[in-house]
Amino acid sequence: MIISPIIPIWLILPIAIGLTVYTIIYTKKAKLIIRLLIIALLFVTNLRFRIPDGEVEVLKSNLDVIFVIDKTISMDALDYEGGTKRLDAVKKDVQYIVDELSGSTYSVIAFDIYSQIKMPLTKDSKTIMASVKSLKTPEQCTAKGSTITMFKEDLKKVLESSRKKEDRQRIVFIITDGENTTDEEVQSLSDLRDYVDNGAVLGYGTEEGGRMKVETYYQSGKYEYLQDKTNYPYTDAISKIDEKNLKQMANDLGIDYIHMDKQSNVKSKLKQILDMRDFNDQDKEQAYKDIYYYFTPLLIALFLVELGIDRRMYQ
Repeated sequence: MIISPIIPIWLILPIAIGLTVYTIIYTKKAKLIIRLLIIALLFVTNLRFRIPDGEVEVLKSNLDVIFVIDKTISMDALDYEGGTKRLDAVKKDVQYIVDELSGSTYSVIAFDIYSQIKMPLTKDSKTIMASVKSLKTPEQCTAKGSTITMFKEDLKKVLESSRKKEDRQRIVFIITDGENTTDEEVQSLSDLRDYVDNGAVLGYGTEEGGRMKVETYYQSGKYEYLQDKTNYPYTDAISKIDEKNLKQMANDLGIDYIHMDKQSNVKSKLKQILDMRDFNDQDKEQAYKDIYYYFTPLLIALFLVELGIDRRMYQ
């Protein structure tokens, strides 16, 4: 059994501890145990337990493909081909890349207000795509500005891990709209240049920009356009691609910049990478499946018990 936390442990642990202390101090005895169990189950669910699910046969190639994916709220902008949400397009494009580079080893790094290695290097493409498809932008009430190079240390860790193995080609795809929405200076990636053999910075968005449709924080399942509250009356916020930042990152790493307004734009780059690929063996690798959702019925049951206690207390 392994874990792949949805929210990093370093972030969720202090939150869980704080909620536990608050619950112990302010909760009536009748509901104390129920609420402590709810907090514990939410913490365990976040750990995202995964159990072995048989083996998959994989062709072993010499490519280590690392996806660095922007999932900030600007990736909700609806300006991809046909008015598609940027992040939805990213998921389809990553699937296309994984299919074309079959037999590779893959890793996923995702970032919004923080960066996280979602998946370390693995040949299990199904697990990689499950991780990519689960990505979503933060809720608007928690979304903050982000620096587009905040992933640098995580990328360095994965590249160093790959570099320890012999005869590997390290391919990096940085996938973002390039918007830097903090006052922090964009870091140079040039010191990682020697680690990278090929890849591309894939830029999403348009110069005209797009509006972002996000779930409201006051009603689940209801959506509205994100508002720019710089001046009153408020207007719909517009996210625009920043190609200056995108091209700078590509130049720092010595890879190409590709503007992604349709999937076929990356086709020639993949052909170039395929020319570097060398299949050297066939192997079996352990596959895993998620079981964190098994805790959902118990959580629902605990909430119903608490609701029942409330009804009895106020009757």
